[in-house]
Parts: sequence; structure tokens; C-alpha cells
Amino acid sequence: MKKKKKKMEHRETERQRRLEMTALYKDLRSKLPLECIQGKRSICDHMSEAINYIKHKEKTIKELSERRDRLIKICRRNNNSSSSSSSSSCSENDNINVIVQPSRVGIEVVISTNLRVRSMLPLSSVLELLLDEGLSVVSCVSSNANETSVHNIQSEVRNTHQANIEMSELQQKLMNLVTVSSASRANLSSNFDLAN
Repeated sequence: MKKKKKKMEHRETERQRRLEMTALYKDLRSKLPLECIQGKRSICDHMSEAINYIKHKEKTIKELSERRDRLIKICRRNNNSSSSSSSSSCSENDNINVIVQPSRVGIEVVISTNLRVRSMLPLSSVLELLLDEGLSVVSCVSSNANETSVHNIQSEVRNTHQANIEMSELQQKLMNLVTVSSASRANLSSNFDLAN
């Protein structure tokens, strides 16, 4: 009698464990992107894909963290150099910095602004200018750190006919665009404030 009762308890425990494993497996599948689980049949295949996916995400996070840290260093360096070389009555346009440099993808544009003038930055106009110059925008990441807003734009050349993009010329065009647009928006803002 005791053996039978023990056997039944064991079966029930095993049934509960299988139900719990099924629920956890279902939850794992729902967290994976479709391309990781599409066509795969066995649990082992899905587990392997989950491991690969997690490793890929960890690598991406590490790369983005390193990029963010580099951008923060650039911003600090630029803020330190601008604060030591300028007087206390610097204009809002002095708080904007544009860097154009080669990257793994193609061309990287880094625009750093003081948080006060961030709202005046015409990011859509910047992206439009890059498109006009024959570049495709691959990614645009914005972040805030230490009173500075940083926009990192990765772009690549759309076709081989425009492969010779002069980076210093592009940097000057972007600086002119950002400076002129920010100044005109600042004037509009101050005129609006005066009218009210």
C-alpha cells in the first residue's frame, strides 16, 4: 500500500515538473525572435539558439557601452577645451560640436550639444543633409551625459559613384547647418518669449 502511494506521489510530482518545464519552455520561445526558432523542432535546437541569441545581445551591449564611453570622453574633452578657451558669455552655438570620421560601417557623425540647446538641434535636417550627400543612415543613437547631449549617426555610402566623400567638407556643411539652424531657432524662441 505504501509503495503504491509513493508511486502515485512520484507520478504527480513528475507530472507537475513536466507541466512547469513546458510552461518555462513556452515562455523562452516567446522571448526569442522568430528567425531563431523558425524551422527548428527540438527543444535542444531552441536552447542552442537561445544561448547564441543571448551571447549576441551581450556582445552588442558591450559594444554600445564602449561607444557610449568614447562619446562621453569626446564630449568631456570638447567641453573642457571650449570652457577653457571661451569667456563666460559664450553663445549657444559655441556649445555645439560636430565630428565627422571614418567608421567600420562607413562614416560616423558625432554631434554634441549643451543640453540647453539640444531642443534647437535640427536632427531631421542633419539626416536629410546626409541623404543629400549620398549617404544612407544606418543608425542614429542619442544620449545625454554630464549636461551634454550626444547624437551618434552611423552612415554608409549609397552607391560607388559617390564613394569619395570629403569628410572635412561634410563636417563644415553639417557645422554650418547646425549653427545656422540653432541660431535661427533661438531667435524665433526669444521673439516668441518677448511677444508673450
